[in-house]
Amino acid sequence: MDCRFWLRRAALGPQVLVPISALRFEELKRARETLADAGTFEHRYEILLGNYLELERFCAEWSLRGEVEMDHRHETWARVIIAANRHMMNLLSAARSYSDHVVQDFKHVSLCPGFNEHARSLLNGAYDDYPSYRFLAALRNYVQHRATPVHGIKQSLSGKSPMDSMLIYCSQAKLREDPDFKKNVLDGFDETIDLREVARSYMGAIGKVHVALRAAVSAVVNQARKDVQTAIVDFVDAQAKPESGAQGIGLTVCREVNGEFVDVHPILLGWDDARVLLAEKNRFPIKL
Repeated sequence: MDCRFWLRRAALGPQVLVPISALRFEELKRARETLADAGTFEHRYEILLGNYLELERFCAEWSLRGEVEMDHRHETWARVIIAANRHMMNLLSAARSYSDHVVQDFKHVSLCPGFNEHARSLLNGAYDDYPSYRFLAALRNYVQHRATPVHGIKQSLSGKSPMDSMLIYCSQAKLREDPDFKKNVLDGFDETIDLREVARSYMGAIGKVHVALRAAVSAVVNQARKDVQTAIVDFVDAQAKPESGAQGIGLTVCREVNGEFVDVHPILLGWDDARVLLAEKNRFPIKL
């Protein structure tokens, strides 16, 4: 069976195909897989962060409105509690998805310890070190099987700014009524648990985990991007005429078997640029 490997543009028109070795073909396939996992890794954290920011914006808006608007109707604050539950449940769902999914990333990458093991270790460490992490883990189960997380809303008396004066809370007494709730996670919390403060502490903890995991694979991810960049440059340099605009558009790596191009994989970087920007934007854990 005749089998060759190429850098080839998936487009009509004249082009110069660039021959590559079987080893480089496999390296470029792995590079694309690595960048895809790196993108998913950053997108997942951004989803979690976005849900957290929505909760903060909601609390800030209604803190201020509670200070300046004389609207004490039951109907108004019933809607606020419903919205608070929605935001909190979205955050809990995104938090669970992050912890469940991140341990599945970078399975093809050889690390010591493996990424899966390292991720589990860091998540377990966050659970042990942060009461907020333990509490939210138990609250997720409570929300899934028992009731909504926000038990009430009231104005805080702690002298905070007008943007931080609304307290959305969970009642220890109500949580203790659930025989399946892990009571030990309530140790150290007030009877009225400030869910906004818990969310802030949790995001600080998970942010540290995320930054540490990014560092663990940074060398592999950077090398993958470099491999793709080199392939694009090699293809562009081999063309008979200089390319205008974005270079390497439509470039793929593929096998040629008996005259047919098969096992085709796009070799592009535009989609990975979004991942680079997210990693730069979220390079530090949250500190509030």
